[in-house]
Amino acid sequence: MAQNYPARPVRIIVGTTAGGQLDIIGRVIRQWLSDRLGQQFFVDHRPGAGGNIGTKAVARAPADGHTLLLPSATNAINATLYCDLNFIGDIAPVASINRIPIVLEVQPS
Repeated sequence: MAQNYPARPVRIIVGTTAGGQLDIIGRVIRQWLSDRLGQQFFVDHRPGAGGNIGTKAVARAPADGHTLLLPSATNAINATLYCDLNFIGDIAPVASINRIPIVLEVQPS
């Protein structure tokens, strides 16, 4: 049987320190979600290891939708840099709230 969502406060984990672009986006979307859904949303910063600490915290949280990740381009890049990110397959996107263009330039030689 379907339950109301969210049933309790929701953490939005950001893998960077406060004061940057993701912090601002997280705080704006937090307020919008709180107003719209009638439940408290809060931003939880988990910086370190290029965002991997925050991402791993989300992957290890219960899969009930009450812990969300606000990812960055770093999360996509990390998947190519680190061979031991065994938690990447444990998360799935649920919404798109921001788009940032990235260019990768490769020198063939």
